[in-house]
Amino acid sequence: MQDKKLIWQEKSRKKGGEYRIFTVDAVERVHEDGASNTFFAIESQPWITVIPLIKEDGVEKFVMVRQFRHGSATITTEFPAGIVDIGENPVEAAQRELNEEVAYRSHKVTFLGANNPNPALFTNHMHIFLAEDLTLLPNQELDPDERIEIVKIPVTTVLETMGYGEMDHALMVMALFWYQRHLMKNS
Repeated sequence: MQDKKLIWQEKSRKKGGEYRIFTVDAVERVHEDGASNTFFAIESQPWITVIPLIKEDGVEKFVMVRQFRHGSATITTEFPAGIVDIGENPVEAAQRELNEEVAYRSHKVTFLGANNPNPALFTNHMHIFLAEDLTLLPNQELDPDERIEIVKIPVTTVLETMGYGEMDHALMVMALFWYQRHLMKNS
C-alpha cells in the first residue's frame, strides 16, 4: 500500500480552547511533498450510546429519549448517550447513562461496536451497546441541564424512520447500523 504518501506528520500542537466536554487543539502538520497547514483536533473523552431493548405486549421496542439539541435548535429522538467519565470504562458509562436518562438498569449489556464520530475533527470514539433484560428504576437522575422525555418506540418504527425528522442524528444512525449488524450475525 502507498499509505506513506497519505500521511501528514505532526510538527507542533498548540492547546486552544478548553470547554466543559472537549478541548480544541491547533495542530501544524507537514506532508512529504512540502505542503503544510494548521488543522484543528477536538479532543474529548470517549462517548457511549446505549440501545435499550424491551418487549411490551409482545412488541419489541427501543427505550429512547426526546430532547432539545442546542446545535440544531431542534427536538431530537435518540438512544440514551453520553460521555465516559474519567476513570470509568465504556460499559460502566453505558449502564450509568441508561440509569440516569431513562431510569432502567440492564442485566445484559452487549458491546456492538465503536467508531470515530468524525475523524476529520475528533480524536475519540463512540462505543455502542445493546441493553437487554431491563429493570425499571424509580426515577431518572438527570444532569442539571438535561430535560428529557422518555419514549418507547417499536423497533420496526425506528427502522423505518431513523435518519429523518426528529431521528436525523447521524450518531444514532450509526448506532442503529451496529444493532442491525448484531442481528445479522446472530440470526
